[in-house]
Amino acid sequence: MANHKKRAAEEQAKASLAQKKKSSPAFSIVMGIILIVIASVCVVASLSDAAYANEAIKYFNANCYQRSSGTYDENNTGYAVVVIGDFVYDEGGATDPIFGVSVDSVLLYRTSEMYQWTLNDEGVYELIWSEELIDSSDYDDEHQNPTSYPSNLKSNYYSAHNVTLGDYSVSDEQLLLIESDSIASLTLTSVDVDGYSVAEGSYITNSEDYSSPEAGDVRISYSYVTTTTATLVGKQRTTSIVSFKYDDGGYVFFRVLDGKYYQSEVVALYYSEAPNVMWLLFIAALIVAVFGGTRLYDGLAGALRYTPTLAFFGKSAAGVSSDAAAYVYGGALGAAVAFIVGGAVWSGVNVSFLGAATVFALAVILLIGYDFMTHLPERDPAKDAYTPIIRHSDK
Repeated sequence: MANHKKRAAEEQAKASLAQKKKSSPAFSIVMGIILIVIASVCVVASLSDAAYANEAIKYFNANCYQRSSGTYDENNTGYAVVVIGDFVYDEGGATDPIFGVSVDSVLLYRTSEMYQWTLNDEGVYELIWSEELIDSSDYDDEHQNPTSYPSNLKSNYYSAHNVTLGDYSVSDEQLLLIESDSIASLTLTSVDVDGYSVAEGSYITNSEDYSSPEAGDVRISYSYVTTTTATLVGKQRTTSIVSFKYDDGGYVFFRVLDGKYYQSEVVALYYSEAPNVMWLLFIAALIVAVFGGTRLYDGLAGALRYTPTLAFFGKSAAGVSSDAAAYVYGGALGAAVAFIVGGAVWSGVNVSFLGAATVFALAVILLIGYDFMTHLPERDPAKDAYTPIIRHSDK
């Protein structure tokens, strides 16, 4: 029985010590700092991508010139430009020389697929059309695929010759930027290549019977760019357009848009595609910062209780318990830190936001300082020292 009581007393003492550590000023201060640091990191994470993108777009817009008629201006060299005009190219358009397929367009795509063995999710062999070679090295001998693709049959693209837009030359790199919404399938009628025929009006194939193809058979389809009027976005280099880079390539402006887009519309498009602020993460960070501020304030107030020489700075407002002060002033301080960090991240595109956050933080600090300075602890003449602050919860 005596041993049982002794163990119980020891356990109670350990629990009491652990509770004291949790409620100690040092623990609250450290915990508050840790939470505020975590909150600050989360604020940066929630805003940084959006802030960087917005700063890049703002820089692009400030250094951009619009060439609505596609005319060249040497004064724009080295700057971002938005050039509007119609594609012009040599007669005949784009042509695949292997199969003689042509289209009146700036760009023709050839997609080549081979009928190959694969293992499905159930582990059963089946034949599928695939643009990429399927590795069959682990398959049995009856289900082997070709180990190479005929180089002249691979997927490829073909551009028209001497493509220009206004006074500017247009490269293949730019043509390949035209989005899929401006690409249409090409209908095929005939092919003049031995061993190949047209199937279903969409494919050129070497299958003897396309309705029942064999492993290794190939089928080829075509698509083409339908764009005739376009907008080029990039940096002017003499009469060509190259990529316009912000922050040494951290953000690149280089694209071809189908139709007419004026500078304001291009900028609006980039803004719409930019990363968004992660508001849920930001709000969560703000909550953590507020809680961290209450812990920090509470710990500092507790520390000042045991430091009479510093008690001059530590008493809460009259009629407000120190617990309530921790939530009010500490929470405001934590929120101020979160907004200052957020403002610092965002300041590249919105300096007024940083200024407002800083003024808010200073106001909170002044409020806390005023609270401390106007409600001092009473001095005990007999001890010639300040009476330690007594928290309401200790009474």
